[in-house]
Amino acid sequence: MKIQAPPPRYGTAAAIEVLAAILDLPNDGLMQDWSYEVADSSQVDAYLLLYKQLTDEDERFVLMEMIIQAIEDQPTQALMDRYCELLRPKLSEDFELHTYTIFYWASFDNDDLEGCWRIAPYMRQVWQNHTQTPPSNRP
Repeated sequence: MKIQAPPPRYGTAAAIEVLAAILDLPNDGLMQDWSYEVADSSQVDAYLLLYKQLTDEDERFVLMEMIIQAIEDQPTQALMDRYCELLRPKLSEDFELHTYTIFYWASFDNDDLEGCWRIAPYMRQVWQNHTQTPPSNRP
Protein backbone atom coordinates (compact mmCIF):
# COMPACT_ATOMS: atom_id res chain seq x y z
CA MET A 1 0.00 0.00 0.00
CA LYS A 2 1.48 3.35 -1.05
CA ILE A 3 0.96 6.08 1.50
CA GLN A 4 2.12 9.65 1.04
CA ALA A 5 4.95 10.48 3.43
CA PRO A 6 4.34 13.49 5.67
CA PRO A 7 6.94 16.26 5.76
CA PRO A 8 9.98 15.07 7.70
CA ARG A 9 10.78 16.38 11.14
CA TYR A 10 14.06 16.00 12.95
CA GLY A 11 15.26 16.44 16.50
CA THR A 12 17.03 19.67 17.32
CA ALA A 13 20.48 19.97 18.88
CA ALA A 14 18.98 22.06 21.68
CA ALA A 15 16.40 19.39 22.54
CA ILE A 16 19.07 16.69 22.48
CA GLU A 17 21.27 18.75 24.82
CA VAL A 18 18.44 19.18 27.31
CA LEU A 19 17.49 15.50 27.27
CA ALA A 20 21.11 14.38 27.52
CA ALA A 21 21.49 16.55 30.63
CA ILE A 22 18.21 15.44 32.23
CA LEU A 23 18.84 11.75 31.56
CA ASP A 24 22.61 11.87 32.08
CA LEU A 25 23.29 10.45 28.62
CA PRO A 26 26.28 10.85 26.33
CA ASN A 27 25.95 13.50 23.65
CA ASP A 28 28.77 13.30 21.16
CA GLY A 29 28.36 15.63 18.20
CA LEU A 30 29.26 12.70 15.96
CA MET A 31 26.23 10.66 17.00
CA GLN A 32 24.09 10.73 13.86
CA ASP A 33 20.90 9.24 15.30
CA TRP A 34 21.25 10.27 18.92
CA SER A 35 17.76 9.36 20.08
CA TYR A 36 18.07 5.84 18.67
CA GLU A 37 21.64 5.31 19.86
CA VAL A 38 21.03 6.23 23.50
CA ALA A 39 17.58 4.69 23.98
CA ASP A 40 17.61 2.11 26.75
CA SER A 41 14.91 -0.58 26.75
CA SER A 42 15.03 -0.78 30.55
CA GLN A 43 14.10 2.90 30.90
CA VAL A 44 10.71 3.03 29.14
CA ASP A 45 8.80 3.79 32.34
CA ALA A 46 11.15 6.68 33.16
CA TYR A 47 10.89 8.00 29.60
CA LEU A 48 7.09 7.90 29.70
CA LEU A 49 7.06 9.74 33.01
CA LEU A 50 9.43 12.39 31.67
CA TYR A 51 7.34 12.78 28.52
CA LYS A 52 4.36 13.84 30.65
CA GLN A 53 6.53 16.46 32.38
CA LEU A 54 8.04 18.06 29.27
CA THR A 55 6.33 21.05 27.69
CA ASP A 56 8.77 21.83 24.86
CA GLU A 57 7.64 20.22 21.58
CA ASP A 58 11.18 19.64 20.30
CA GLU A 59 12.13 17.85 23.50
CA ARG A 60 8.96 15.76 23.38
CA PHE A 61 9.66 14.90 19.75
CA VAL A 62 13.18 13.63 20.49
CA LEU A 63 12.06 11.78 23.61
CA MET A 64 9.30 10.04 21.65
CA GLU A 65 11.92 8.74 19.21
CA MET A 66 13.76 7.32 22.22
CA ILE A 67 10.60 5.80 23.66
CA ILE A 68 9.71 4.05 20.42
CA GLN A 69 13.24 2.69 20.00
CA ALA A 70 13.27 1.48 23.61
CA ILE A 71 9.93 -0.28 23.08
CA GLU A 72 11.17 -1.82 19.83
CA ASP A 73 14.13 -3.22 21.78
CA GLN A 74 12.03 -4.94 24.47
CA PRO A 75 13.26 -8.47 25.16
CA THR A 76 9.78 -10.05 25.13
CA GLN A 77 6.63 -9.58 23.12
CA ALA A 78 4.65 -9.28 26.35
CA LEU A 79 6.69 -6.27 27.47
CA MET A 80 6.46 -4.74 24.02
CA ASP A 81 2.67 -5.17 24.00
CA ARG A 82 2.41 -3.63 27.48
CA TYR A 83 4.44 -0.58 26.52
CA CYS A 84 2.67 -0.16 23.19
CA GLU A 85 -0.64 0.03 25.02
CA LEU A 86 0.79 2.72 27.31
CA LEU A 87 2.22 4.58 24.33
CA ARG A 88 -0.87 4.59 22.10
CA PRO A 89 -2.75 7.37 23.94
CA LYS A 90 0.33 9.61 23.93
CA LEU A 91 0.79 9.15 20.19
CA SER A 92 -2.89 9.80 19.60
CA GLU A 93 -2.89 12.88 21.80
CA ASP A 94 0.19 14.32 20.08
CA PHE A 95 -0.36 12.86 16.62
CA GLU A 96 0.45 16.12 14.81
CA LEU A 97 3.79 16.39 16.59
CA HIS A 98 4.77 12.78 15.88
CA THR A 99 3.20 12.23 12.45
CA TYR A 100 6.52 11.73 10.70
CA THR A 101 7.89 9.43 13.41
CA ILE A 102 4.74 7.31 13.34
CA PHE A 103 4.91 7.10 9.56
CA TYR A 104 8.61 6.16 9.68
CA TRP A 105 8.12 3.34 12.19
CA ALA A 106 4.97 2.06 10.42
CA SER A 107 7.16 0.92 7.49
CA PHE A 108 4.44 1.45 4.93
CA ASP A 109 6.97 0.80 2.18
CA ASN A 110 6.88 -2.89 3.13
CA ASP A 111 3.64 -4.89 2.95
CA ASP A 112 5.27 -7.90 4.62
CA LEU A 113 5.27 -7.22 8.36
CA GLU A 114 7.84 -9.97 8.83
CA GLY A 115 10.35 -7.63 7.18
CA CYS A 116 9.41 -4.63 9.33
CA TRP A 117 10.19 -3.47 12.83
CA ARG A 118 8.26 -5.32 15.49
CA ILE A 119 6.50 -2.09 16.43
CA ALA A 120 5.28 -1.42 12.87
CA PRO A 121 1.79 -2.95 13.34
CA TYR A 122 1.18 -0.70 16.35
CA MET A 123 2.34 2.37 14.46
CA ARG A 124 0.11 1.44 11.54
CA GLN A 125 -2.86 1.20 13.86
CA VAL A 126 -2.15 4.64 15.35
CA TRP A 127 -1.77 6.02 11.82
CA GLN A 128 -5.01 4.42 10.66
CA ASN A 129 -6.89 5.78 13.66
CA HIS A 130 -5.93 9.34 12.62
CA THR A 131 -6.12 9.15 8.85
CA GLN A 132 -8.39 7.68 6.23
CA THR A 133 -5.93 4.86 5.52
CA PRO A 134 -7.80 1.55 5.20
CA PRO A 135 -6.97 -1.01 7.91
CA SER A 136 -4.30 -3.60 7.16
CA ASN A 137 -2.06 -5.87 9.20
CA ARG A 138 -3.36 -4.68 12.57
CA PRO A 139 -1.87 -6.32 15.64
